[in-house]
Amino acid sequence: MFGSIARRYDIANHLLSCGMDFYWRRYAAKVVADWRPHSIADLATGTGDLALALQKKLPEAEITGVDFLPEMLELAKRKGVRQIVLADATNLPFGDDSFDCVTIAFGLRNLENWVAGLTEMARVLKTNNRLPLESSRFTQPQNANCRNQRPILVFTQFQTLGPQ
Repeated sequence: MFGSIARRYDIANHLLSCGMDFYWRRYAAKVVADWRPHSIADLATGTGDLALALQKKLPEAEITGVDFLPEMLELAKRKGVRQIVLADATNLPFGDDSFDCVTIAFGLRNLENWVAGLTEMARVLKTNNRLPLESSRFTQPQNANCRNQRPILVFTQFQTLGPQ
């Protein structure tokens, strides 16, 4: 499904979240930048918006955008994501302890097997490092400008797995 909507994915994300996806990515990039990681895997990178936000905050870090759809990765590359890898988040082609930080924005809910995905994230994450997670759900908008729209994505939590 996502391959067929790749070109319209960004606009759909922006509309469904009433623009909150911009805020969430900026916030996530700020939090991650404060940790000063040298290597980051951005899983379910899609068109690369979080990877790009991370590149902007951490220009020296090695950020790898990972997605299972070549159509999404092509758009991410065109937008400026420096390193991309075609892979499924439940079966990553990286060695154990490969990354200082692993991110996944709006992608965890789309994994068929959350346990397999989280297990892989923990495997490739270096010991004592962090995994920021967003929790989102669809809800009816409270903003008067968005109330006539279909239900939108609302970010209910931002959690970090790993040392605080």
